[in-house]
Amino acid sequence: LPCPTCEVPATELDNHTVEYPLRTGKRAQAILVEALSQPTMAKCDAILQRWSLRPIQVSISFDRLHAFHSGLFGHHLWKEFKQRVEDISTNALKLIDTHCFTDGSKYEDISKQNILFVSHNVLTKAASPSGYQLLCLIQPYLEEDMYIGLPVHTEWTLIDGEQAQAEFGARLEEYKATTQNDRQPKNWKFPKAPNTHRHAFDDIRAKGASRNTNTKPNEKMHHPKKVVYQFGTNHRNAAPQLLRIDHNFYVAEHIQHNIDRLD
Repeated sequence: LPCPTCEVPATELDNHTVEYPLRTGKRAQAILVEALSQPTMAKCDAILQRWSLRPIQVSISFDRLHAFHSGLFGHHLWKEFKQRVEDISTNALKLIDTHCFTDGSKYEDISKQNILFVSHNVLTKAASPSGYQLLCLIQPYLEEDMYIGLPVHTEWTLIDGEQAQAEFGARLEEYKATTQNDRQPKNWKFPKAPNTHRHAFDDIRAKGASRNTNTKPNEKMHHPKKVVYQFGTNHRNAAPQLLRIDHNFYVAEHIQHNIDRLD
């Protein structure tokens, strides 16, 4: 049961038409009590693994950045798009930036500003039926992403967002049918495909706008940490070295603040 929100089986992750029971604290607590009462750790782990549970004390919320931008789009839709372009012409693929980004917001920019507008007259229904169907799939993805990202919601925006979500599920089934005879058809049975974001609007109703649980504000921290890791450590047992370097930075900043105060 890979979904942290509901009890959908791993074999049904790409099924957007069936509603599975939601995980509840009461149900999880009962399973945990049953597992901890077992005489051996092996039996305890067997029960927990059956329900994909672990004895942790954290709350799981929808993270738009990693579920959508660097997840569903960055690692799946974007790769499918490049594959469809390559199927038409390898020369056309050379015009596409093939870099992999650690900052998921780069994929957000690509999805919103470039992909549909520059390719709708290339991945046509005649030139590439699968590519055209992929663009039809990306369109409701962008609409759903827009609704999920709104800073203020009304009941109507939530309803419209859920309609875009249902449209994405329908378009996904059409795309799967179009590409089922490919040499290596895409496997859509992973949590970030149609399953994780089907709980997004329930999460918004329960906890407020998605920016409350989005990790995007901390994404810019990746670059300085990456530079320090590459040039300030020996790439082995890096955590203590990173902490020491962070400490040195804070000490230097504190000294500089004292100097500025005296000036």
